[in-house]
Amino acid sequence: MNMPDKEVSVKDILSEREVQEMEKFVNNDVMVQAIEKVILYGVYYNGTLLKGKEAKPMMNFALNMITNAKMMNSSPTDEMLGRELRGASEGIMLLQSALRMLKTLKKEEEEKVIDKKTGR
Repeated sequence: MNMPDKEVSVKDILSEREVQEMEKFVNNDVMVQAIEKVILYGVYYNGTLLKGKEAKPMMNFALNMITNAKMMNSSPTDEMLGRELRGASEGIMLLQSALRMLKTLKKEEEEKVIDKKTGR
């Protein structure tokens, strides 16, 4: 995996307006999970993505490669499956790295100060 020499921040590659919009996005946990599912769907779909359930990137996608090959009456070698598996794994790691990078924009929940008299 070729990574830059220095750690790159989201703010290094996005405009100020893009950063503002991404902050809104990453502070919406439901939206982040939905986008993660959609992006990762093509990399590892095998029936493991379910409504209302969290995405689990490493769950059974390797077994799905073998199943697909059998359904197509194909007989890939172990070496071929290994290359596919390595490529899928690298893809998942890169996507998750990018998602973690976006999540650095997430604002910490502000502590609510409760007025002792009103309870608000």
